Amino acid sequence: MKYQENDGIRQYQTDDFYNYLSQTRHKRNARQELLCVAVTVADIYLNEIWDFVYGQAQAIDGVGVYSFARLDPLFSASLQTLLSFSLTDGHRVIILRRCVKILLHELGHLFGLKHCIYYICLMNGANNEIEMDRQPLYLCPVCLRKLYSTLQFNVRDV
Repeated sequence: MKYQENDGIRQYQTDDFYNYLSQTRHKRNARQELLCVAVTVADIYLNEIWDFVYGQAQAIDGVGVYSFARLDPLFSASLQTLLSFSLTDGHRVIILRRCVKILLHELGHLFGLKHCIYYICLMNGANNEIEMDRQPLYLCPVCLRKLYSTLQFNVRDV
């Protein structure tokens, strides 16, 4: 698996995850599986330009990879800080909320949604934790309509 070191932290390239997931789906009759995703606590990156990503999805292949590594408020903390710090309930809530957002956001991509430019929405792009924390846990009306057009679900049943 291809990796690079970034500030002393090993990062894995997303392409190898995609290749593995695509091969796995192909071996297991992909018509019976809607999606295949990998979730990791290892740091991931797309390429030399995108030196890290929270997650990446390939809607055409129905595969995605998501990393929870950078969602921890202490991700970039020094070893000394980590050893002297105890995780509070507040930190756990932040981490859990970020994990849920990244999964829902990337699942939106797997269902064909692009980044939202219309409203404050779960599908807004986020380049850092501050932007991610501003995102709500729900879709705006425009993205909800796009999702409805794709999946044809009954809104009253949701």
